[in-house]
Amino acid sequence: MKKLLLLLAIPVALSITGCKKEGCTDLFANNYSDAAKKDDGSCTYKEDVIFWIDYNGYQALQTLGVSGVTLYVDGVLVGSSLSSLYWNAEPSCDQQGNFKVTIDMGKNSTKTIQYELKDNNGNSIYTDSYIVVAGDCSKVML
Repeated sequence: MKKLLLLLAIPVALSITGCKKEGCTDLFANNYSDAAKKDDGSCTYKEDVIFWIDYNGYQALQTLGVSGVTLYVDGVLVGSSLSSLYWNAEPSCDQQGNFKVTIDMGKNSTKTIQYELKDNNGNSIYTDSYIVVAGDCSKVML
């Protein structure tokens, strides 16, 4: 009887130790697991997008008589900035730019966002779209 139990226990033990731990194996995902050996489709993504105005954008806004701007992403207010605040060079990934927003991408590693810049009177100045890619340093010049 002991031999029978031992013979039954060996395949069970091998099947348990032979299983690969499932989880998210994408390094760019929020829930990446270095213990996971097999991707189970549970990866989720968020990515920061930095919006910024350069000197040429500042000059264009001044020509239009715009003293402040407001940014909307996918119809949601992100924030406001004085139009006189501009960057001489593209901000780095750890800087805020004029606006910084975190995009929840769900289970997709890419997402197209729509953004709109409005003047201080609520008039639309510029609208466009941008493809956000997980793990990418996303910077959009306005």
